[in-house]
Amino acid sequence: MDNALQTLFTALQSTNDFELRYGKVIRDAMDYVIDSEKMGRTRLAEAEKAEKTIFGMKVEAYLMHEFGWNRGNKLDFYLTDVEFDSKATIGKTWMIPPEAFGEICLLTRIDEDNDFFQAGLLRANLNMLTLGSNQDKKKSISAAGKRHIQWLIPDGVIPQQT
Repeated sequence: MDNALQTLFTALQSTNDFELRYGKVIRDAMDYVIDSEKMGRTRLAEAEKAEKTIFGMKVEAYLMHEFGWNRGNKLDFYLTDVEFDSKATIGKTWMIPPEAFGEICLLTRIDEDNDFFQAGLLRANLNMLTLGSNQDKKKSISAAGKRHIQWLIPDGVIPQQT
């Protein structure tokens, strides 16, 4: 039993309008990167790789602002005496950096084609990650690790572009 993860899970689940507000954060971060007015894009998939990285940064910043979470000392956030990291993907998996190995991660995934998003918690222990890593020593979450994600929002609807 991971007490810290359960404490955080309970706190997040009990947040007023959590799914609705989280969905708004996703939409705002998507709109920021898509930037339809200036770039003429309609989808996040049309953005460059570096701009997609900005999506994850915006999700993190907007979550902190929307929910009033504190910045952690080592990781992105601090809530209910628990530090946790934010990781977002528009793909099928998340890349976990070495500083988050063994730590709790708030995982955000969007599926732009089907207009849905997911948010869940996972303690990114090495047995939850792939053996290989990229040049930055980041590891992705393994298939076994994905089965251990505790879903806060298993199938949220991404709000329509405004």
